[in-house]
Amino acid sequence: MVLVPALMIGSSLGLLAWWTFSLRLPEAGDVTGARRKQLSSGVKTALAYARWMGKGALALLPEAVARKLEAKADKLALLADRPGSITGVEVVGYTVLVPVLVGSFLAAYWSLVAPKYVLPALLLGVPMAAIAPPLYLLDVRNTRMRRLRNAFPNALDLLTLTVEAGMDFTEGMKLIANRCANLPLATAKKRPDYPICKLFGELLSDIQVGVPRNQALHRLEEKTGLPEIGSFATVLALSDETGGSIAVNLRQLAAEMRNTRLMRAEEFIAKAPIKMVFPIALFLFPVVFLVIFGPIGIKLFENLRF
Repeated sequence: MVLVPALMIGSSLGLLAWWTFSLRLPEAGDVTGARRKQLSSGVKTALAYARWMGKGALALLPEAVARKLEAKADKLALLADRPGSITGVEVVGYTVLVPVLVGSFLAAYWSLVAPKYVLPALLLGVPMAAIAPPLYLLDVRNTRMRRLRNAFPNALDLLTLTVEAGMDFTEGMKLIANRCANLPLATAKKRPDYPICKLFGELLSDIQVGVPRNQALHRLEEKTGLPEIGSFATVLALSDETGGSIAVNLRQLAAEMRNTRLMRAEEFIAKAPIKMVFPIALFLFPVVFLVIFGPIGIKLFENLRF
């Protein structure tokens, strides 16, 4: 019965905050763009609130600190491929907005259920809510990098086959980029090679508008943080300068990437037992001790009692 009033109070606070923020909602230009046209109105509104909160939070900091913080947040969003076309200001805004909403709900709920737990709930919930947006972006970035590393050798093999078959290098990149082009976006994102197809599509678009190939690859390396793209650019530059076979160099690079991936997997497997020590000691050992020594403790307590 206590949960119903808490939900009613939380909903009322949410509606009040929505109305208050809507009076000073940022302009539509802050949440529009080529990539944001497909977003729902709710997501655009959330981005607008986050942008407003982020600008306000950065304005309270010294200019040098604000610029550095915004640059780091924007770099993290860039490496995560900007989900929802999020920017650094909006990342900072989410780190402020989410704790405010979570703190308001926790304060309203625990003040009705158990007022003495309001302060512990805020001390625990607000910091966790503050680090939730950066942790989400870190998880998206790591997932994207892992998918790119897994798909890059196969893409290089396909590119090598197209070059050996007599096709132009640009046509080979177009073939890779178009593998997910004709699929619905929701279906294409589930494919393991979607990030690499999108990567080659961006590379091809930059080259077609007149950007030099090495410069376009350098941009992609900044967007992904993958050193493999730098190696790919180096192989292409050396092939152009020395006149060597691009297919042979690409095949060697793909083999090296597979070996690196295998070594990374072996390293992960070697570290797994060490990472399992803490969960085992925290969750498994107490249960084992309880099962083994619990009956003994009960018997001993009964004997000492009587």
